[in-house]
Amino acid sequence: MTITPFKIKIPQNQIDDLKLRLEMTRWPSVITDDWSRGQPVSFIKVLTKQWLNKYDWRKHEAQLNRY
Repeated sequence: MTITPFKIKIPQNQIDDLKLRLEMTRWPSVITDDWSRGQPVSFIKVLTKQWLNKYDWRKHEAQLNRY
């Protein structure tokens, strides 16, 4: 068995599509905003904003490709 080197290269249109889907999220009504029923909606909203506005896809892609 041999290891085949590869590079991660996510097409820009897939990143754009993900961002569009995140922007179009229809959030559920909040019954309780704690961890008793899974992840709180408020927590998921924070993660969504991070992926939309702060996460640098190309930076992380480059870091992974250094291995």
